Amino acid sequence: MSSFLTIFKKEVYRVISDIRLVFMVLLLPGVSIYVMYTIMGTIIAGQISAVEEHRIVLYEENMPEHFRTWLLAKDPSGDAVLNIEIHPLEDMAPAELEEAILEGDIDIALIFDADFEHRIANYEDYLGVEAPSVLIHYNYARQHSSFAHSRIMPYIELLSETYLAERLPAGGEITFHRVNEPFIDERQITAQGMASILPMLTVIFLFAGAMSIGPDAIAGEKERNTIATLLVTPTKRRDIAVGKVLSLGILSLASALSSFLGIVLSLPRLMQMEGGAAEFGNYGVSEYLVILFILMATVFFIV
Repeated sequence: MSSFLTIFKKEVYRVISDIRLVFMVLLLPGVSIYVMYTIMGTIIAGQISAVEEHRIVLYEENMPEHFRTWLLAKDPSGDAVLNIEIHPLEDMAPAELEEAILEGDIDIALIFDADFEHRIANYEDYLGVEAPSVLIHYNYARQHSSFAHSRIMPYIELLSETYLAERLPAGGEITFHRVNEPFIDERQITAQGMASILPMLTVIFLFAGAMSIGPDAIAGEKERNTIATLLVTPTKRRDIAVGKVLSLGILSLASALSSFLGIVLSLPRLMQMEGGAAEFGNYGVSEYLVILFILMATVFFIV
């Protein structure tokens, strides 16, 4: 029992008496997690704030005037409830509308049937005929467009409930159909998938590459008794350290690049994308250069 306590005290004292070990074991994990999550929280809060402060750009066709009034309503303090601007769709072709929504120039489009209000008000004359509809176009791959859709839909549901309440004495269940038709850009969907998984995988593989060769650069040389020979040469210790860091950085970067190529080639199959790796052909040289720059900047920090 005394031997156990002696060894226990020796090991604890070895750690707490070494300022470097105290910092690495006790302080660094908590500080690094605090800093990392604080930065992440700040970035996420900034993104959410930017989306909420964005002015919704809505294009409409045959919109009822009272519905327009609801969207442009102000609270008792005089501030607008929705930060929105409404424009007429006019003669914009469907292809032009789709391109504008995919590019982010338009957040959401509402297309009401031409005889929408008339059929709602005189629904008894249209019994047995399909109810009118409102067509809702948006791009759920863009945060601003998806946010606009989430803010507009409650107003559309309120419009349906209002019409339904008006006709309750005479009966009737369906007021109008709400048809959601989001435009989809496969490149944006792919980018979202890549953005959600690549940072984690990249950092993991960078650490794995550095950890697989890093310890051998110091501990391995001590075990082989080559570090002593190296230290007695005229070479400056600074040059030894810089040389080791640069070599480890290049080797770790090569390992990370190999892992990155494996991810890029395997993700389409993993995510069950049609067309396989060809989906990544939509990305230009600039995107890959940015990723390469991030890898280079990160790998030396890790090393």
